Formats: sequence, C-alpha cells, structure tokens
Amino acid sequence: PAHESIMEVLRAGDRAKDADQHWPRERTVSLERLEKAVAKEFGVPQELLCRHGNAAGTVKSVMLELACSLAGLSQRAAGQRYGGISCAAVGQQRGRLRQKLAGDPQSAEAFARVRLANI
Repeated sequence: PAHESIMEVLRAGDRAKDADQHWPRERTVSLERLEKAVAKEFGVPQELLCRHGNAAGTVKSVMLELACSLAGLSQRAAGQRYGGISCAAVGQQRGRLRQKLAGDPQSAEAFARVRLANI
C-alpha cells in the first residue's frame, strides 16, 4: 500500500542517531524552498513555522523533519531556527510525527507530497 511506502521514505531520511550528527546527502534542499512548500501544502503562514510555541502544531513537526532530513540541518540547528527549542525537543517532535503519520493517512499523504516534491 502507498501508506507503507510513505513510512519507508520517512524512515530512510532519519539515519542520524546523535543530535548533532547528520549524514550528508548528495543534494540538499534550501530551507526557504522547504518552508514555502510546507506553508503552501498545509495552508499556514510561513512565519508561523519559526515562532516559538505550538501554534503551527503538526506542521512545525513536518518542517523540523524535513529540515533535518532534506536540508541537512542537525536537530540542534533545526531547533534554534524553528522556535528556539532544544535538540531533544526536536527529536521528540520527529518521533511524534512518525506516530501521527502511521495513524493518519491524510497527513501522511500531505507529508509525502512535500517531501517527494523536494527530493
């Protein structure tokens, strides 16, 4: 099923185990491009992604995941850019996103559209 392939794509992007370590990709995507794509796909203002707090909800988790997996940011750098949160909080957000996507096919499809359009 398509849902399983989406989860495989998500898992493949998370190879880093250490908060400050990330594995380089052959090609990285600019943060500006990702921010525009996420804001457009989920219908939120782009500025909301960088604010501290949970006003963006799951959309911020999507942005954190893509910043780490496609733009090559460490969890620490992603946390600083997207609300001034710790690398541990970024890891928690990424884990919660995986759980949400596993149980919510509509969100998983939206995530996959943004990810696949930018790889």
